[in-house]
Amino acid sequence: MFLHYNIKTTRKRWKLQQDEFAEIMKVNRGKVSSYEGGTSPKIEFLILLEELTGIPFRQFVTTMLKPEELPAAPLSEKEFLEVSAGWGRQSEVEMRMISVKDLKEMRAEIDEVAAWMRAEQQAKDKSK
Repeated sequence: MFLHYNIKTTRKRWKLQQDEFAEIMKVNRGKVSSYEGGTSPKIEFLILLEELTGIPFRQFVTTMLKPEELPAAPLSEKEFLEVSAGWGRQSEVEMRMISVKDLKEMRAEIDEVAAWMRAEQQAKDKSK
C-alpha cells in the first residue's frame, strides 16, 4: 500500500534526483519514476532497497515510513549486516538466501498492493 511513497521518500531522504537514485538501484530513471508512480518493482529492486536501508522490504510495502526512519544515506554492506543482525538472522549466507516460496509470497503481496493502488487511482480519476 505504501511502497511507491516509501521509494520516493527514500530517494528524497538521500537527496537524490531520480537518475542518481536509479544508478544506485541498478535500474533506469524511467523505472524509478514508474515505481514512485505506483508500478510494482521487481523483487531484485526490493532486495537491494532492503540492503541499502536496513529496513525489511515487507515493511516498505505495509508501513508508511517517515523520512527520519530511513538512513540519511545508503548503508554500506558492513552497516547492513550489523542492522540486519537484529532481525534474528544467523549469518550473511542465510541472510542472502530467499526461498522460491518467499519470493512468490512477496510477489503476490506486491501485486495485491499494486492492484489496490490502481483501483484507488481509478476511483480518484472518476471522481474528477
